[in-house]
Amino acid sequence: MWNYLPETAAFVEDQVRRGAFSRPEEMIVAAIETLRADIEFGDFAPRELDRLLEAGERSGDEDGWFSGEDARRALIARLERLRNAPK
Repeated sequence: MWNYLPETAAFVEDQVRRGAFSRPEEMIVAAIETLRADIEFGDFAPRELDRLLEAGERSGDEDGWFSGEDARRALIARLERLRNAPK
């Protein structure tokens, strides 16, 4: 069934068996979407995104909250600046 390394196939099959995904293709699509996000938005170190989210929550508590639309606009602007920054 699989033309991948045996340990890769076993990992995928185990995830399906545990109920994390309904079928292997679902896990593969999720993995590709994760890779795409990593490439597009930057690869985070383990737990780095959790730490950033926690810092954001603390910042909201300390500095006040703003709307989701404002946050989306600010994020898009920041990503554009990062993409256009000299390398």
